[in-house]
Amino acid sequence: MNNQIFERDSSYASLRSRNRWIETFYILGLLLIASLLMIFHLGNLPLTAEEILVVENALQSSDKFVIFPLLPRLISLSYALNGHVVNAWTTRLPLAILTALSVPLLYSLTGELYAMRRPKILISLMYLTTFPVVCSGRLANLTGVSLFVSIWTIGCLLRSRRNLIWSIGIGLGLGLSLLTDGIIFLILFSIILLFLYLDTPRLLTSLYFWIGVSLGVIPVFFGHVPSINFHTSIAILIPYKNSWRSLLDIIGLSLPWLVFWFSGLKFALNAYCWSWSKLILSWLTTVFTFVLLIGTRMPYLAILSIPAFSLAGGTILAEVMNWPSVRPYPLYWKNSLSVLSILASASCILIIYKTLLNPSGMHQMILVIFAASTVTLILATILIAKRDQQFIAILFWGMYLVLLLLLNSSYWTVLI
Repeated sequence: MNNQIFERDSSYASLRSRNRWIETFYILGLLLIASLLMIFHLGNLPLTAEEILVVENALQSSDKFVIFPLLPRLISLSYALNGHVVNAWTTRLPLAILTALSVPLLYSLTGELYAMRRPKILISLMYLTTFPVVCSGRLANLTGVSLFVSIWTIGCLLRSRRNLIWSIGIGLGLGLSLLTDGIIFLILFSIILLFLYLDTPRLLTSLYFWIGVSLGVIPVFFGHVPSINFHTSIAILIPYKNSWRSLLDIIGLSLPWLVFWFSGLKFALNAYCWSWSKLILSWLTTVFTFVLLIGTRMPYLAILSIPAFSLAGGTILAEVMNWPSVRPYPLYWKNSLSVLSILASASCILIIYKTLLNPSGMHQMILVIFAASTVTLILATILIAKRDQQFIAILFWGMYLVLLLLLNSSYWTVLI
């Protein structure tokens, strides 16, 4: 009988070891394809006007030992590690790396919400193949570091529910957000409070939880409080005209995933009892509130909603893969992708027509990008109509190819 017990224990240990290897494989695989996308032709275009201002701050802070703010210090460190060479590649590299790291980090975060591996993969791939994440995350701005710090902090928050030692990670994330931008700190802290109130209210009154958070945030806060401009942070909270414009721009650039985001949000509202639903709603509510308050003064804030949108979209895609074969997909999926296919096809025809009128102004790369988009959308529409789950793979690989083509062109820096 003892031999049977030992055999069962051995099998269980072998299964856990196998699962760890599989998880490691997926994490490294996501990191590899994310790094390829983020670093591909990273320095093929000159720095934008906004990036030039960041470079000036980085050069001014290169001789200082303080690390506030975080963005210029990361760029100055990149210069130092690359022989003090200042160009588009060395300027954008640290932010591109952080954006690439946020993809497997999001995969790990979702492990605290879902027992199955499928939604974790779909969420990560949807996040990776969203235009604003790739195009803005490669630039020398606050997008890459903000996404990384946000996903890190929320991941530690989810793990702290079962192990309070992770509350130190929350404090570290909040401290890094203070070094990045005071508004990022306010957003993350608001998400934490709202999510804990809805999902795990016991942590709000846990002394050990707040001690762990304080261990991470207090040294940073008091070490750099003279560098924080509180007057500017308070003034920037005044409501501003056209506050939703940046959010609408980001959402518009997130096609075709926008179609599935709406379904995912509806599904989240109907499954409010689950932690993943509460996290999505807490995250989006907080970001939307700050975007409404701050608006176009800080447009990159709207991109912080994309991880939450990806959680919603990836969840609904994983859910429909478990539907019975007789249950059709939502009709507006097919209709929406059909409209996008027509628009992409019309764009190809228009480009060809303009090329015939003016051969010297031919833009071959734009034509190839729209052609790849058209083929992807048409195939996905046909597969959805046939209720074939392969439409998900077609969309992911098609969007990944479109992004590679876009990054090989001279247009990706003007999308954000």
